[in-house]
Amino acid sequence: MNQRANIGLVCLGAAALLLGGCAGRSVWEQTFVGAPDAATTGALSERAAVRSRSIPWDRMQRTLTDLERDAAASDVHPEDWTAQQKQDARIKLLRGLQFGGDPSRTEVLGRCEFRTTETLRPDADDRAALEAFARKVGATDVVWSNKILGKTEKIENRPVTSSSTGNFWGSHRDRDRWWDDNYSQTTTTWVPMRVPADDTGFVAYFLRGG
Repeated sequence: MNQRANIGLVCLGAAALLLGGCAGRSVWEQTFVGAPDAATTGALSERAAVRSRSIPWDRMQRTLTDLERDAAASDVHPEDWTAQQKQDARIKLLRGLQFGGDPSRTEVLGRCEFRTTETLRPDADDRAALEAFARKVGATDVVWSNKILGKTEKIENRPVTSSSTGNFWGSHRDRDRWWDDNYSQTTTTWVPMRVPADDTGFVAYFLRGG
C-alpha cells in the first residue's frame, strides 16, 4: 500500500499491518488494515445495524492528499505527534468522509484499499458481505468510495463448442449385408480466455461511533 493511500491511518499512529489473503475470506477482510491506535473492540452481534455510505472518489482522494500534505509539512513524524495533533488529523479525516457523528466519540478502526476486475457492488448485491465484515471488526459505520481507473484484461473460462460429423460402415452377425450410417456429435469445453475488464479501485473506512 503506498504512502499517500495509507496516510489516513499513519496520521493516527504507528504503521499498520496488512493482512494477507486467505481462501474463504471476503475481499474486505483480505485487504483490511487496522488503525494502530484503535482500541481492541469486540465484534458486533449478527443483528447489529451497520450504516454503509459511499462518497465521491475525488473527495476521498482529496482528503487523503490533504492528510499527506500535513504529514509532509510537519517536522515531527506523524507517529510522534501529540494526542491533540492526532485528534486534529482524525477530525479532518472524518470531515472528509462526510461523517456526521461526534468526532470525540468516533474511532477509526481501519481501512481497505484494493483494485479489482471483478464486479463488486457494496451498495447492492455485495452489501451483506461488507456489513458482515464490519460487524466482525466492531464497526458501526462504513464509508467507501470506488472508481473505474481504466481498462485491463482478465482470464475467464469461456465455453467453446465444436461439432463433428462422419460415417461408419460394417456388418452385423444378424445381417446378411454390409451397411453404413452417418453420425454427428457436439462437444463443449471450457477454455481460459483473455477478456476486457474494468479496473476498479476501492477505498473503505471502518468506524465505530460512540
